Amino acid sequence: MTQLSIGYPSVKAEVEMVKNRLHTNPLDQIQQVVSKEEFISMQEEVERIHIHDDLIQYMVDLCQETRMISSLVHGVSPRATLALASISKAIAYLNHRDYVLVEDIQLGFLTIMPHRLLAKSARNEEEKIQLLKNIISRIKAPKV
Repeated sequence: MTQLSIGYPSVKAEVEMVKNRLHTNPLDQIQQVVSKEEFISMQEEVERIHIHDDLIQYMVDLCQETRMISSLVHGVSPRATLALASISKAIAYLNHRDYVLVEDIQLGFLTIMPHRLLAKSARNEEEKIQLLKNIISRIKAPKV
Protein backbone atom coordinates (compact mmCIF):
# COMPACT_ATOMS: atom_id res chain seq x y z
CA MET A 1 0.00 0.00 0.00
CA THR A 2 2.88 2.35 0.71
CA GLN A 3 6.31 2.92 -0.76
CA LEU A 4 9.34 3.59 1.39
CA SER A 5 12.73 4.79 0.19
CA ILE A 6 15.66 4.59 2.56
CA GLY A 7 18.35 5.53 0.04
CA TYR A 8 21.56 3.66 -0.64
CA PRO A 9 24.20 2.61 1.88
CA SER A 10 27.75 3.91 1.68
CA VAL A 11 30.23 1.77 -0.27
CA LYS A 12 31.80 0.60 2.99
CA ALA A 13 28.42 -0.31 4.49
CA GLU A 14 27.40 -2.16 1.34
CA VAL A 15 30.64 -4.21 1.36
CA GLU A 16 29.99 -5.11 5.02
CA MET A 17 26.40 -6.01 4.20
CA VAL A 18 27.52 -8.46 1.53
CA LYS A 19 30.20 -9.98 3.77
CA ASN A 20 27.74 -10.42 6.66
CA ARG A 21 25.08 -11.94 4.43
CA LEU A 22 27.52 -14.62 3.24
CA HIS A 23 27.56 -16.09 6.75
CA THR A 24 24.19 -15.26 8.30
CA ASN A 25 20.64 -14.54 7.31
CA PRO A 26 19.14 -11.57 9.20
CA LEU A 27 15.73 -13.24 8.94
CA ASP A 28 17.04 -15.85 11.38
CA GLN A 29 17.23 -13.10 14.02
CA ILE A 30 13.56 -12.09 13.80
CA GLN A 31 11.56 -12.69 16.95
CA GLN A 32 7.80 -12.91 17.18
CA VAL A 33 6.24 -9.84 18.83
CA VAL A 34 2.56 -10.84 18.62
CA SER A 35 0.84 -14.14 18.17
CA LYS A 36 -1.07 -15.03 15.03
CA GLU A 37 -4.29 -14.70 17.03
CA GLU A 38 -3.35 -11.24 18.32
CA PHE A 39 -2.49 -10.09 14.81
CA ILE A 40 -5.80 -11.34 13.40
CA SER A 41 -7.61 -9.67 16.29
CA MET A 42 -5.91 -6.34 15.50
CA GLN A 43 -6.90 -6.69 11.83
CA GLU A 44 -10.50 -7.33 12.89
CA GLU A 45 -10.44 -4.26 15.16
CA VAL A 46 -9.21 -2.10 12.28
CA GLU A 47 -11.99 -3.46 10.06
CA ARG A 48 -14.56 -2.28 12.63
CA ILE A 49 -13.27 1.33 12.57
CA HIS A 50 -16.10 3.62 11.44
CA ILE A 51 -15.81 6.00 8.49
CA HIS A 52 -18.65 8.53 8.21
CA ASP A 53 -20.26 8.72 4.76
CA ASP A 54 -19.17 12.36 4.40
CA LEU A 55 -15.56 11.24 4.94
CA ILE A 56 -15.93 8.54 2.30
CA GLN A 57 -17.13 11.24 -0.10
CA TYR A 58 -14.12 13.37 0.90
CA MET A 59 -11.73 10.50 0.08
CA VAL A 60 -13.34 10.03 -3.31
CA ASP A 61 -13.19 13.78 -3.99
CA LEU A 62 -9.48 13.89 -3.16
CA CYS A 63 -8.73 10.95 -5.41
CA GLN A 64 -10.94 12.26 -8.22
CA GLU A 65 -9.05 15.56 -8.11
CA THR A 66 -5.78 13.77 -8.93
CA ARG A 67 -7.42 12.68 -12.20
CA MET A 68 -8.06 16.30 -13.20
CA ILE A 69 -4.44 17.52 -13.07
CA SER A 70 -3.05 18.18 -16.53
CA SER A 71 0.59 17.65 -15.48
CA LEU A 72 -0.18 14.01 -14.69
CA VAL A 73 -0.47 11.19 -17.20
CA HIS A 74 -3.18 9.84 -14.94
CA GLY A 75 -4.30 10.25 -11.38
CA VAL A 76 -4.78 7.57 -8.78
CA SER A 77 -6.97 4.56 -9.44
CA PRO A 78 -10.12 3.48 -7.60
CA ARG A 79 -7.93 0.88 -5.88
CA ALA A 80 -6.00 3.82 -4.41
CA THR A 81 -9.26 5.14 -2.95
CA LEU A 82 -9.82 1.75 -1.29
CA ALA A 83 -6.24 1.84 0.02
CA LEU A 84 -6.88 5.34 1.40
CA ALA A 85 -9.89 4.04 3.32
CA SER A 86 -7.80 1.18 4.73
CA ILE A 87 -4.85 3.33 5.77
CA SER A 88 -7.17 5.93 7.30
CA LYS A 89 -8.73 3.24 9.47
CA ALA A 90 -5.29 1.95 10.45
CA ILE A 91 -4.18 5.48 11.41
CA ALA A 92 -7.31 5.88 13.56
CA TYR A 93 -6.58 2.51 15.20
CA LEU A 94 -3.00 3.49 15.97
CA ASN A 95 -4.38 6.65 17.59
CA HIS A 96 -6.70 4.55 19.79
CA ARG A 97 -9.92 5.64 18.09
CA ASP A 98 -12.77 3.60 16.63
CA TYR A 99 -13.58 6.28 14.04
CA VAL A 100 -11.73 8.10 11.25
CA LEU A 101 -11.01 11.85 11.28
CA VAL A 102 -10.29 14.19 8.37
CA GLU A 103 -6.69 14.34 9.61
CA ASP A 104 -6.34 10.56 9.26
CA ILE A 105 -7.44 10.78 5.63
CA GLN A 106 -5.11 13.67 4.88
CA LEU A 107 -2.13 11.90 6.43
CA GLY A 108 -2.97 8.72 4.56
CA PHE A 109 -3.39 10.66 1.30
CA LEU A 110 0.08 12.19 1.64
CA THR A 111 1.59 8.85 2.66
CA ILE A 112 0.27 6.41 0.07
CA MET A 113 -0.46 8.50 -3.00
CA PRO A 114 2.88 9.95 -4.21
CA HIS A 115 4.18 6.74 -5.78
CA ARG A 116 0.81 6.19 -7.47
CA LEU A 117 1.03 9.42 -9.48
CA LEU A 118 2.52 9.29 -12.96
CA ALA A 119 3.72 12.71 -14.06
CA LYS A 120 4.20 13.74 -17.71
CA SER A 121 7.65 15.02 -16.80
CA ALA A 122 9.90 13.59 -14.13
CA ARG A 123 8.81 14.69 -10.66
CA ASN A 124 10.48 13.90 -7.40
CA GLU A 125 8.59 12.85 -4.29
CA GLU A 126 8.65 16.34 -2.78
CA GLU A 127 6.92 17.80 -5.86
CA LYS A 128 4.29 15.06 -5.77
CA ILE A 129 3.67 15.66 -2.06
CA GLN A 130 3.28 19.38 -2.72
CA LEU A 131 0.81 18.61 -5.50
CA LEU A 132 -1.17 16.45 -3.04
CA LYS A 133 -1.05 19.17 -0.38
CA ASN A 134 -2.47 21.60 -2.95
CA ILE A 135 -5.33 19.18 -3.58
CA ILE A 136 -6.02 18.96 0.15
CA SER A 137 -6.11 22.75 0.37
CA ARG A 138 -8.61 22.97 -2.54
CA ILE A 139 -11.04 20.23 -1.53
CA LYS A 140 -13.34 21.25 1.29
CA ALA A 141 -13.10 18.86 4.20
CA PRO A 142 -16.38 17.84 5.83
CA LYS A 143 -17.17 18.82 9.40
CA VAL A 144 -18.02 15.54 11.11
